[in-house]
Amino acid sequence: MVLIQPEWDFYFCKVEGHLASIMLDLALSKHLPLEEKPYLIQLAVAIQTPDIHGLTLSSEAEVLFIMEDRLAEHLSESLQGIYAARSTSNGKRTFYFYCSSSVGYEGVISEVMDGFSYEYSVQSTTDPGWTFYQQFLYPTPQEYQSIQNRKVVDQLIAQGDDPKIEREVAHKLYFPKLELAEECVEKLEKEGFKTGRIHEKSGSTLAEAIILRNDPVDVEHMDKLVQMLNQTVGKFGGEYQGWNTTLAINE
Repeated sequence: MVLIQPEWDFYFCKVEGHLASIMLDLALSKHLPLEEKPYLIQLAVAIQTPDIHGLTLSSEAEVLFIMEDRLAEHLSESLQGIYAARSTSNGKRTFYFYCSSSVGYEGVISEVMDGFSYEYSVQSTTDPGWTFYQQFLYPTPQEYQSIQNRKVVDQLIAQGDDPKIEREVAHKLYFPKLELAEECVEKLEKEGFKTGRIHEKSGSTLAEAIILRNDPVDVEHMDKLVQMLNQTVGKFGGEYQGWNTTLAINE
């Protein structure tokens, strides 16, 4: 098996009407399906002191992190398991492992969980195509863009940025034809954007457009803004390709 460098990240969504936090190894998606690991083992743990949203409080997080590490270690050693993801929602944290074998999995998990005072349930199913990972755990395009938005904002904050300060933000858009790019940009100008550049990419029929507008860049604002741009650009057959900006620092 090829050694996969983990790429852990998280996003928020709704699961059965409840707020959920899903953390997963995004790098696995580039190598699916891992046919040598067809068994999906799910361990659901009842959170003892969930917050008002059914998620974990910092006071309980540390013990859950220790539990997580021990589970990953034992399942890797005993069942050649890969820790793929965890979800937290409605007062429950669920860990997901894809394994080469499921023989004795209940005993392996019991050995770990005996060291913790938690109620839990566990099940094993066959999922050779990693369908559950791809259809339930992996983020939608909108959720994936939210992950990217947060990464950019975190990088800015690390450099002293105040994301609540408005500054010029540039957005890159791709279209199958120049005419569609021009039509879409004209529509977006009514939303306060100005055109930075529209041109056909060299050696391609694709057209690239850069649009500019002053905005704060906190995650909540950018998620809503990017969602709007995605929807508008999609109506013209285009694709949203991300944003960038400069630092805005309070003096």
